[in-house]
Amino acid sequence: VGIYATRNACSRVSDAGLSTASFVSNMSMGYSGNLGFPMPSDWAIDQIKTINVGSGSGLIEIDNDISSGRESGQKSYNPVPAKEDLDVAFDQTWADELTKDIQTYFDSIGIPEEGPPDSWPWPGKTKYTTSYCVKFMLSWDTLFTSLARMLKMRKALIQTSAIWELRHFNITNIEDLSVPKVNDNFSDACVYDYHNDGVLPDWVTEWGNKLTTLDDCSTGVGQIFGRRAIKARNHAIDLGLLDEAKRDATKDADVWAVWEKLHFNQSYNISTVPFMHILHAMEKGMARPGLTTSEADTEKLLQYYQGDTAEAAQQAKLRMGMYRIIEDKYQSVFRKYL
Repeated sequence: VGIYATRNACSRVSDAGLSTASFVSNMSMGYSGNLGFPMPSDWAIDQIKTINVGSGSGLIEIDNDISSGRESGQKSYNPVPAKEDLDVAFDQTWADELTKDIQTYFDSIGIPEEGPPDSWPWPGKTKYTTSYCVKFMLSWDTLFTSLARMLKMRKALIQTSAIWELRHFNITNIEDLSVPKVNDNFSDACVYDYHNDGVLPDWVTEWGNKLTTLDDCSTGVGQIFGRRAIKARNHAIDLGLLDEAKRDATKDADVWAVWEKLHFNQSYNISTVPFMHILHAMEKGMARPGLTTSEADTEKLLQYYQGDTAEAAQQAKLRMGMYRIIEDKYQSVFRKYL
């Protein structure tokens, strides 16, 4: 354990047995701890002077340090491959194969390439095809990968939740529905109307006078509520995973600020998905999702993303099929060989 400080601070910390070597900021005479105090007995590096190196636009200022021999410094660096089994980028040469695998699986569970799942209890249609959703997922692979590596969780968990929701985005004509809110565009329009006092873009005004009072709804790629996103991101801030100001889910202004980002900013929405999983794990008394999360717990996390209901539990079993394709056939192989 080392310390970088003045002579006095280094000596006191060393004498207390809390350090084994000192890097002394000796040239900083503005520190009172350097005035009249001896060098610490365990000094390893002594910062003695600032010098200039180079000239013209290449001129830089560096510190000139001396060594007691206790620490010889680093002369070479040979990186050792990480042993944490972190996810890596998707090999895009396998994009067509992945698309076919997911299309085949979705067909097998009643979700055709186009249109809604056969199991839906209402007539309607979805906005995006299966192949479009896979292409979208791969176009954001850099973000999915960085989130998985930063948070040390499986990329397939983040991808499955986001892309499953995107594939189920409903755009059924509200005239054909007894419950208009199943149309995701309509719900978004109602929230936009609520927070903007009638100043509306074209995609909202097309609904005419059919809009209802709705201050929040699931929106964007991962279909996330504004209030739940606030809770999830605040929890991530508390864990030191996010560096941003907290929001208040009881304030309309904060709900709108977050909902607007979730709706219009795809990167923000995707980046919120793993924090939703971390929040759900905390709320349900589960371990935080990680690199060794079991299949049983992964299925639970996929369930809680949709809700704690029998229907969500059944949907989670279907989502696990997509998860296994991405994780078992592709990402686990890429981690081993790429």
